Amino acid sequence: MEEQLAVIKTIQPYFVMGTSRFYQYILGKHGISHFYSYEMDKEGLGGAVVPDGCVDIIFEYGQGALRARVCGTVLRHKFIPSELQKTYFGVRFFPGVCPSIIDGKLNEFVDREILFSEVAKSVHLLEKMSEAHTFPERIHTFLAEYKRNLSLEESSSNMGRLLKAMKSIIYGTNGEIRIKDIEKHTGYSTRYINKIFNAELGINPKKFCLIIKFQRFLDHLHGAKAEDIAKLAVDYGYCDQANLIKEFTKFTNMTPGKYYRMIQELGYNDRVINYSQDDSLNGNYIFETNKTKGSRCTPCVK
Repeated sequence: MEEQLAVIKTIQPYFVMGTSRFYQYILGKHGISHFYSYEMDKEGLGGAVVPDGCVDIIFEYGQGALRARVCGTVLRHKFIPSELQKTYFGVRFFPGVCPSIIDGKLNEFVDREILFSEVAKSVHLLEKMSEAHTFPERIHTFLAEYKRNLSLEESSSNMGRLLKAMKSIIYGTNGEIRIKDIEKHTGYSTRYINKIFNAELGINPKKFCLIIKFQRFLDHLHGAKAEDIAKLAVDYGYCDQANLIKEFTKFTNMTPGKYYRMIQELGYNDRVINYSQDDSLNGNYIFETNKTKGSRCTPCVK
């Protein structure tokens, strides 16, 4: 399922629009979707989050201090206070995955932020992260400690295997599947499926499907032309314009048309700097933007 999950990269667009440079490195394994880092420099836009079905661990660097939070998915558009001139380093996990480095279940984090120190299994991670000063250093530091806590608990029980299978079905259909169809695939009743999702993820399967569908539409919207939006909406299961506007506005606080115009006017894609690791370069990173391809560097994000 990891290979399938690797293409389900969720987006928090207001993080990108709250900064001039948004760094990201897509891992796509060990339950981790990607790492990201940015410094808030645009007042207003950066304090909003949208539903993504994910848990993020966010490290906040500023004024010689480090603060870390575990942030669960929100269920609708929401403003969360953030500070200018602070650097944020985040680890986003796959939708529906609870990181093994924290003590708890996903249902405990839905629509909540909890201090990492209150739920961390690793007592040394915060100290080590405070000594990492660049984006690659922070990635390596986190991964080294995280891999010590990797767990197979989710797939070891019957309930864990069933939940994993159901999530795989939802990912494979981009969230465009009815619960009755999941019932047919698994042989379990709708009531039992709802029970598992609520107990383990903290949200029902219908809501989880809506979030996955929204995130896939959102991802493709960033690379679409204005005249393609209507077709894109149909491709991702929005039955009509009213349905699309209702769901999209609930999750982003604006209509698809207004959102599209905003990301075009603000140059969203030009703010994103993607990193990939070149093993032949002994751990160096290659970064690329829409303007620059294949530049080598060891970026300093302080």
